[in-house]
Formats: sequence, C-alpha cells, structure tokens
Amino acid sequence: MTFDLFNQPETGYAWKTSLPAYHDNTTEKEVQRVQVLNAIKAGANNILQVCEMTGLPDKCVTGKIHLLIKSGDISYAEQTVNYKNRERKKIIYNN
Repeated sequence: MTFDLFNQPETGYAWKTSLPAYHDNTTEKEVQRVQVLNAIKAGANNILQVCEMTGLPDKCVTGKIHLLIKSGDISYAEQTVNYKNRERKKIIYNN
C-alpha cells in the first residue's frame, strides 16, 4: 500500500484521505466545541471529566480543547488536579 503526500500547510493535513474529514461536518464540530466549552464552564476541569459530562470520545474532546486553547477561551493551569486516582492537567475557563 502506498500513499501520496499531499501537503496542505493551511490545514496541517498531509494526506489526501485526511483532508475531506477536516472539511466535512463543520456544523457538528461547532456543536461539539460548544458542548466542551459548556462542560468546562459548568465545572469540568480535566479531559476525562469533560468526556464524561458530554459523552464525547476523548480524541474528540482533546481536539476541541486544542481549538478552544488556540482561540483563547480556555487554558491549562499551572497546577494539576487529582481525578479518578490520577494527576491530570487542570483546564480553566478564561472569562
């Protein structure tokens, strides 16, 4: 199996198979972003807690958190939190 490299610097996707998924379903992606932000506003302070509150998979939540950090809506705090017997990065909402 071979793959053709398809450099797309404006999207960050390098393979042709990734580009359609990046552009598809933008409405659902926005709904998920709002769900993640609302969970954080409601008190969720780590990725696992956001996953449990929203019902979204961790990979999806991680991606939405990355977008929210880039937009300045949230950030990681210096300290960590203990949640379900593990230390986790604390997420804070930037008012």
